[in-house]
Order: sequence, then structure tokens, then C-alpha cells
Amino acid sequence: MHLQSHGASPRTSEGPHAPTPNLAFLLRQALTAHILDLLHSGFSVVLDFSANTVESRKWMRQLIDQSGAAHQLHLFDLSDAVCLTRLQARNASGTHRFTLSDAQFAQLAQHFSPPQADEGFNILRHCGR
Repeated sequence: MHLQSHGASPRTSEGPHAPTPNLAFLLRQALTAHILDLLHSGFSVVLDFSANTVESRKWMRQLIDQSGAAHQLHLFDLSDAVCLTRLQARNASGTHRFTLSDAQFAQLAQHFSPPQADEGFNILRHCGR
């Protein structure tokens, strides 16, 4: 999520290794006041947080509403096949400390819910192969 005070943008990215819900909740709770202070002080903030469900995006929407920051939600509009191919290549490269099996990817992908207009985000869609 990328927020900029007086002209910002939330940037979100849903990675397969997002914190578990309890840890994510605690992290969001710990960061909220600090993020709002930064935004109110004129700083831009970029957060790479889980945003794969309506529920997970509510916190980002609250930050936007409470800060008045301009925002963009970056949506990578890719097929599961493309994501899986990229994941397999990353796993094979050995350059990332986390790996995810095809089955784990399928389990996570079933929970993805793309952002909808009524959520109130300025969506920047990235399409690719």
C-alpha cells in the first residue's frame, strides 16, 4: 500500500507469505498510529501488506479515510497459471528464502477476491503475461 499525504497512493501486493491473520492483526495494530503520524506529517508511506480479500483491505481503507491521503491500489491482474509459473521459477532459483508448493498456491489463490469499485480505492491495474 502506498499512501502519500497531499497526493499519495496505496500500493498493495498480496504475496504468498503474508503474515498469519493473528500476526497481521497485531502488526497492523502496532503500525496504525505511526503510519497516520507519518502521513499527517507529509511523508509518503509504502506498505506491502496482504490485500487479497475485502476484509484485508478494510484496514487500508481506514488509513486512507483517517489520514485523507491520496492513494492508489496496485492490482496485478494475472492468471493463476502465470502466477504459478513465476512462483515455480522463484522457487527453482533458490534466491528467495520462502518457497511455496503448487498445492499451497492453489489453497491461497482460492481466497483471492479482487477489489471492487464500492470499496473506494483508486485502482491501478497492471496486466501482463
